[in-house]
Amino acid sequence: MPSLLELTSEKAREFLLQGNSYVNFDLPHYFTFDILLQKIAKEMKGSDISNYFHTPTVEEGKKPKSLNPKNYEGVNYKLISNKDGEFAWRPYEVIHPALYVALVNEITSEESWKVLVNRFQEFSKTRVACESIPYISEDTETNKAHQVKRWWTNVEQASIKLGMKYQYVFDVDVADCYGSIYTHSIAWALHDKTVMKDKRDDRAFLGNNIDRLIQMMRYGQTNGIPQGSSLMDFVAEIVLGYADLLLMDQITQDDQDYAIIRFRDDYKIFTNNPELGRNIVKHLSQVLSSLGMKLNTQKTKQQIDPILASVKADKIEELFIPRNTMTMSKWLLQIYAATVKYPNSGTVTRQLNRFYKEIEKTKKIGKYDNTEVMISIVVNIALKSPKSYQWAMAIISKLIDFCEPSEKIRVINQIRQKFERIPNTGLLDIWLQRISYKIDPSIQYKEPLTFLISNTPYPGNIIWKSSWISQKMQDIVVDTPIIDSEVINAMPEVIAVAEVALFQQNSPSL
Repeated sequence: MPSLLELTSEKAREFLLQGNSYVNFDLPHYFTFDILLQKIAKEMKGSDISNYFHTPTVEEGKKPKSLNPKNYEGVNYKLISNKDGEFAWRPYEVIHPALYVALVNEITSEESWKVLVNRFQEFSKTRVACESIPYISEDTETNKAHQVKRWWTNVEQASIKLGMKYQYVFDVDVADCYGSIYTHSIAWALHDKTVMKDKRDDRAFLGNNIDRLIQMMRYGQTNGIPQGSSLMDFVAEIVLGYADLLLMDQITQDDQDYAIIRFRDDYKIFTNNPELGRNIVKHLSQVLSSLGMKLNTQKTKQQIDPILASVKADKIEELFIPRNTMTMSKWLLQIYAATVKYPNSGTVTRQLNRFYKEIEKTKKIGKYDNTEVMISIVVNIALKSPKSYQWAMAIISKLIDFCEPSEKIRVINQIRQKFERIPNTGLLDIWLQRISYKIDPSIQYKEPLTFLISNTPYPGNIIWKSSWISQKMQDIVVDTPIIDSEVINAMPEVIAVAEVALFQQNSPSL
């Protein structure tokens, strides 16, 4: 299984232009972006995005001026996901497809790819073991599933091994990492800060070109990069790899008894000397500050049990949750209790996965269970755990299937009204529409992405601002559906395991 950096520039471009690289958060399987990306890539042919800026007609004698997307708000589509059923949220961005393709072309040209690969080789020489470079699946499992396995093998199990050598572990997390990255720091990371201070506008430098394109996506802002794609995960690794390099410059030669594992913006620092550990955390804080980022003090902690510190607390506690020994409702209440204690954790997703596989085989609800009671519990689990949306909705679809036909719409409307009282539940609306569409396609939601399914004929581009781009490119964006109507027509009312499962059926649960 090769890493992204082991691919040729051409293969890297193919990977990044896949629909599941373009949007790597979970949407129902009838969303499809591959054809749109392929059409734009074919039209663009690797040329600079500025060649496709729209130039409006002007009065005679005046010089025409091309439009620039950085002067327009809403070029990317933002989907805000609630994190805890209250006021915490995470912004996902579906990057304007033309700008996404332009950035992929920029970094995967043969020359640019050599610059990136060589720079990452320098990052890899530090004593920070980075385990979050994307790896490419070569079997039927998704790239996301392989990344989860990599976390288990190269972070959790590797950390447990280090427990043989080290006594102390410092868990360090970067606060709002993607939202804090200073776009100019991308050029610093690739070409050195001292060089780039005087070369900020020089298009000969790859880092400046990446910076320029990201600003185009985000209304000219220099703080933050879009979250929600493999491409931006890779861009974040450029800056974080540079942070690793700068951290090594801060640690003295005398302070060598340590090990560091990093997965994206999460660091684990192992040492036998707690004072050394605290010094490394201090140096890391200073390095991140110089790049516009800071530590999440609530998640940064020192621990003296390297085994328990190596495995997430929710996963340890999950070992003691009994399964299949009670009514379905009580099992769901157990899962809800875990959700309250560990919101948005892997435990909740795994438990819902197991629950669904049990209820999928059930022909009727037991006499001690109540369908609407269970639906209410699962809805509240979903509100607190965005990672589990698809599994929660799969369970709800099965539970609604037990309802009388006349009751199904009433229950769906109750769920919809519950969501409307909570801020930023657009992603939940999308998944609820997956259930309701086969029961009553006329049910409406407020999330704009749901309009693409509920409007017939297909309404065209309603999510990206495209007035800045050439008419031909606008036509591609407007006329290329990102909804597969054949999938919608063929899908059953109840969400199948194949629609939501991360791993194959025979894969171990991690």
